[in-house]
Amino acid sequence: MLSLIWKCTYARVIGIVIDKVAAYGRPVATDPEDIYELGVSLAMERYQYYLRATRDLGIVVQDERHPRQDVRLRGFYRGLLTTGTYWTRFPNVIESVFLSPSHFSTGIQLADFTAGAIYAAHCTENKDSKYFNVIKGKITGDKKTGKRHGFKIWP
Repeated sequence: MLSLIWKCTYARVIGIVIDKVAAYGRPVATDPEDIYELGVSLAMERYQYYLRATRDLGIVVQDERHPRQDVRLRGFYRGLLTTGTYWTRFPNVIESVFLSPSHFSTGIQLADFTAGAIYAAHCTENKDSKYFNVIKGKITGDKKTGKRHGFKIWP
């Protein structure tokens, strides 16, 4: 499945890894939803940087969660698009989030495989990079400097 991302000329990866233990030591994280929203914010910032660099517009499609969480998430995205974050605004993201069950979306299933590859390489005890290495070259970044701003480990 990950070879589809690797072979696709236009595919790009944005990934966020949050150390939950360290995050809960910070005032911004008091419950799991705070951690989730922090991850969304960090991913959205990187998506905006990519869209701005490519002079393009984009939308966000995400896997559904529990209905109550989805309502909160939609509101959170509306807030991001209205006020932005401390670091950036989102003029290139043209619509709030579209939520879909992953079993109806090949794109979301590809994102799940990508997240699994990132998780295996950065969040497991044995740090298995085999699948991460397939998608690593697709992480957004600056080809001139080699900096991969599309990948963030926090804190």
